Amino acid sequence: MSKVLTTIGMKIGIAVEETAGKKPTSFKHIPKIYEMDLPSVEPSTAETTTYDNLKNTSSVPILADTGDTYGLTARGTTLEDAETVWNAAVTEYESDDTGKRCWLCITIADAKNSYMYPIVPRKTELPSDLPLNDVVAISMYYTLDGDIETVSEAPSFVEAMTISMRERSM
Repeated sequence: MSKVLTTIGMKIGIAVEETAGKKPTSFKHIPKIYEMDLPSVEPSTAETTTYDNLKNTSSVPILADTGDTYGLTARGTTLEDAETVWNAAVTEYESDDTGKRCWLCITIADAKNSYMYPIVPRKTELPSDLPLNDVVAISMYYTLDGDIETVSEAPSFVEAMTISMRERSM
């Protein structure tokens, strides 16, 4: 019987390419993520039905729709670590002028593959609602910047607590 995959132990990380055009192999783990929206590349079609069609409509494939903006949400006592990891990557990405891309990586424990998303990240922000008597959460938003890639060799993840004090001050 095959093992059932769950989200338990899933790793989510972010990294900017060290060399433009070369995907990262090591990602900084973003801790305390509890919710995320992921791009779903939905095929789109254009209507081509004419009055000559007597039984069925017709269409042709066109550009896939990747949606708009997606987000990750973190909560808990180590929000600073999630925010620090994310914003350090955003700063590195935004300050680069050599064409390096930023990547989000998701690895599901016991899965054969990892999933890599080229993204344009935005600085973190508080969510639009802050309910009374609840844990504060932060939102990290991004847009997709290319094709989603599946990789069979799992990348490495650096834990947030190993980030240097220099990176924390960014």
